[in-house]
Amino acid sequence: METTIPLSGFYETIHHHAIEDRYDVGDGVDVDEGEGKKRYDEYLKNYKEEEINYCREYTKNFSELTQIPLKFKEMTSPREYNFTTDRIFAEIHEDDLWMLKNIVDPVKIREYVKKHYTSRDGFMSFYDNSYDEWLKQEKPFDHNQIGALLEVYAEQVDSDWEMEVYDDTQGNF
Repeated sequence: METTIPLSGFYETIHHHAIEDRYDVGDGVDVDEGEGKKRYDEYLKNYKEEEINYCREYTKNFSELTQIPLKFKEMTSPREYNFTTDRIFAEIHEDDLWMLKNIVDPVKIREYVKKHYTSRDGFMSFYDNSYDEWLKQEKPFDHNQIGALLEVYAEQVDSDWEMEVYDDTQGNF
């Protein structure tokens, strides 16, 4: 089954800066000439590949933190970042999804679904905003619903989970 893995994306985030740091082209580095320009050109040439490598390692580390086996599938980026951001897609086994549904905090997942799937000005949800209704649906959970479970469970395991996964990822991709 396919799922998303929670990621704040690359656009101006810590994940973007992790890739910049590999090439020493972050803030304050002169990238207009000399050695800085060479490193920056190399960075631009390899950026997409580096994002994918980063996402593979991030998936591995997220899987280790949550103890839920996940296999990296792909990373997607929007054309524009106005309404969405980069996403990681991974494979999760149906048995692991069943286990996840049973160990996630029921109060927290209900709160999460209500908060993230309720329509409001500027946002039209295509999902029911009740986790109990999700459980009643005939079709299996889709990647967004499984991703919601994973995010709530990661928070349950470690309230600072994103920094933990980032720390384990940044120097190893």
